[in-house]
Amino acid sequence: MPYVVRKTNGTNLLTIQDGALDFSTGLYLIGRSYAGYGEILADNFVRLAENFANIAPPQNPLEGQVWYDSTAKKLKVWSLDANNFGDWQAVAQAGSIGPRGATGFTGPTGPVGATGAGPTGLTGATGETGPTGRTGPTGLQGPIGLTGATGSTGPTGFTGATGPTGPTGIGATGSIGPRGPTGPSGIGATGPRGDTGSTGPTGPQGPNSAFDPGTQTITGTDTNQPIILNPNGTGGVQIVGTSNAALYPSLSGGLTLGTSGKRWKSLYVNTVFFNDGTNTTSGGAILGVPTPATSFGLAGNKRGMISFDYTYLYYCSDDYTDGSIKIWRRVAWSTANW
Repeated sequence: MPYVVRKTNGTNLLTIQDGALDFSTGLYLIGRSYAGYGEILADNFVRLAENFANIAPPQNPLEGQVWYDSTAKKLKVWSLDANNFGDWQAVAQAGSIGPRGATGFTGPTGPVGATGAGPTGLTGATGETGPTGRTGPTGLQGPIGLTGATGSTGPTGFTGATGPTGPTGIGATGSIGPRGPTGPSGIGATGPRGDTGSTGPTGPQGPNSAFDPGTQTITGTDTNQPIILNPNGTGGVQIVGTSNAALYPSLSGGLTLGTSGKRWKSLYVNTVFFNDGTNTTSGGAILGVPTPATSFGLAGNKRGMISFDYTYLYYCSDDYTDGSIKIWRRVAWSTANW
């Protein structure tokens, strides 16, 4: 807690905060818990013993304080007049020092006496600690100064140019998950059957074919149901002719799957024929194959398989054997105009 320092007449001189050191008088006044207070106390005792002997008077003297003027060789006291104006008044005039007498003859040196070793005296008892003085009242707090005016806001700097947009990353599309089971068909009333249309004329029979119905359109009997062309026995479904020979003259046969608005989801065949005369006899899916994770493929991959995603078109060039041969090729989609 702070110390309150009082004069001899009982008036409060000042208050010293904890850990502080005051220089407002000729002595150092020490606050509670100040580090190194012992050395400062020793300096204060020396100043009192020599009456602040110095060529300059002590700062901030108190009424009745004495000072030995080492230049004038006079002891002075700080005195206040009726208007409280202070001055250092001489207390007494020191007399002049008389002449030094002649030095006498040096006498003979006496014998050296024996060195005595007396017992060490007992240590006196420590005195009791005096009571702590009363704490004086805290002084009034001075008024708070006015707040200065707020400076004007500077102009806003120009907005920097926007940096260029970085390139868009190309990530591989994940493989298509397995198809979920088909939900049950809804139960609705069957609508009335329409009138049967007239039968069209029968087209001419083609060579080496027991049946050639010409161009036929086959539709499913229900929404999202597959259309299956089931060959008889071990034979196959042979496609002869093309629906657009002028646009694709190199084709000897063609098959149109769906229309521009309705596409078949996948196509499966048992044998694929190539332009070099070879074919795949082990069978395999041509469209609807999951995207291959590596160029080495997986067991069950066959030559002629095709797959694609948003980044590449994939083509299987050989049958899968043991995973040591690269069987899948891919080419990236072009984003340029053509």
